[in-house]
Amino acid sequence: MSTDVLIAHITDIHFPSMSSFEVGDLFTKRISGAFNLIANSGRRFRKHLLKESLSNISRLGASHIVISGDLGNLAFIEEYEGISSFLDESDFSPEQVTIVPGNHDVYLKSAEKNRNFWRGLGKWANATGPQDYPIEKNIDGINVIGLSSAVPSPPGIAWGKIGEKQLSDLEQILEKHSGESNILVLHHPPYRGPDSWHDGLIDGTRLREIICKWGVDIILHGHEHFDMSGSVEGPMGIRIPVFGTGCAILDNFSKPGNGARIRLLRFSGGKFIKTWVVEWKNDIGHFKPVEV
Repeated sequence: MSTDVLIAHITDIHFPSMSSFEVGDLFTKRISGAFNLIANSGRRFRKHLLKESLSNISRLGASHIVISGDLGNLAFIEEYEGISSFLDESDFSPEQVTIVPGNHDVYLKSAEKNRNFWRGLGKWANATGPQDYPIEKNIDGINVIGLSSAVPSPPGIAWGKIGEKQLSDLEQILEKHSGESNILVLHHPPYRGPDSWHDGLIDGTRLREIICKWGVDIILHGHEHFDMSGSVEGPMGIRIPVFGTGCAILDNFSKPGNGARIRLLRFSGGKFIKTWVVEWKNDIGHFKPVEV
């Protein structure tokens, strides 16, 4: 096993592709999503920053990239085809990338039924539909386990649900890999928050019970659009670190300090050592560590 491993976490890409909007979308949840994108003029998701992000991750020597959902905005297949093209041009292979969907990736029931996320990403999805999760990767002895918490929801609602079949499979995976280094990836934060009733993980309690029983080393998530750190209870009362990361390609010129970012996680001998975040700086044209 390699003694030194660097893993990069990006999330909530919200890849813009408004040209896909059609007249029929006026009568769906997509109209409110499109209005939100247009109205927030100070928040722009810039396609070119995905290329910059992937290039920077490669230069840093990362072994693996984790992308924790909301790759698209309105779940048009063109959004995922666009991301796929950037990944094709990167220095990474599908085996070096773990991707899970978020609520925006199944924005409508029709998008989930038509499998826009999975068809658009193709080989990069490492799955053909919701039924294929959990997915597993092994990076130099570190197990990366991806869950899907993506379910279609009504307007104004952004909750997630893993489902009992997936949770049961997760428990079997953690039992099999007990004592090994395990990273759990999902879109929605695993703990209860003030907005859980409309924006959280419906079956988060059941997930926390499994984690408390079997444990993992780290949990990575997205969804909240800013950097987060917390913990959930693991076996014998240990605290398991939970990290969220801000949006991957956001150029938020109306709010300095909340631009496109990458979280980096260093492992040595299979053990988590440290994490830090880098942010894109327009004035210098590259990523710079976030001061904490």
